[in-house]
Amino acid sequence: MLDGSAGPPYTRGVAPTPLLTATALTVRFPEPLTLRGLVGRRAPPRTVLDGVGLTLGPGEVVGVLGSNGAGKSTLLRVLAGLVAPSDGVVERAAGVSAPALGVADERSFHWRLTVAQNLHFFAELQGAARAAVPEVLALVGLADKADVPVRICSSGMRARLGLARALLRAPALLLLDEVERGLDAEGRARLTAVLDEYTTRGRAVLLATHDPAMATAMTRALVLRAGRVVFEGAPAAAFQVSGAGRAT
Repeated sequence: MLDGSAGPPYTRGVAPTPLLTATALTVRFPEPLTLRGLVGRRAPPRTVLDGVGLTLGPGEVVGVLGSNGAGKSTLLRVLAGLVAPSDGVVERAAGVSAPALGVADERSFHWRLTVAQNLHFFAELQGAARAAVPEVLALVGLADKADVPVRICSSGMRARLGLARALLRAPALLLLDEVERGLDAEGRARLTAVLDEYTTRGRAVLLATHDPAMATAMTRALVLRAGRVVFEGAPAAAFQVSGAGRAT
């Protein structure tokens, strides 16, 4: 599945033509009404993203770092088309379909169904082939857990299942929001291997994370602070700027 139609192999980190370009993305959310006396007043809109720009090129794994509330999840949801930006534009290269968004959200699974049944359900929703299910389960290390009900899966197994769901239709653009949560060292190593293989055919990954161990999977990284990009460059330097993993 990962060797499909995304194009010829690329050298990682080399992006001749961006698959996705975001320019001056701004998102403002209205604050709830507050009552003063009998008059309802609304506070000024809260700016969650403030002029963010980025590109994703073939073969890249780009990290998005920042503290809670920095705007990482909102950025991924804008790029996935789930949140409309207040300003700015998102452009995809010709022939590139909408990105797939992977999240570590256990609540989105049907707990009474098995691991494989869950993926069959999401394959139908996404228009993916049911034949992809065994392959993505093998990729994430769940091939022997296909018939296990999700309700008795560990948090690490559910994290792997979330990654498998995002891989079902092998999109050219993969957006991952802290999918490493709940993974042990073996799970993180497998995730890094999956991302490495995934990008060898010209696909691209945007990975929001707090985990410094994921730096080895990245070609570059950017740091968000209060909705703005304050750094873009080498992953190790980006983690230093973001303070991720630093004792508090």
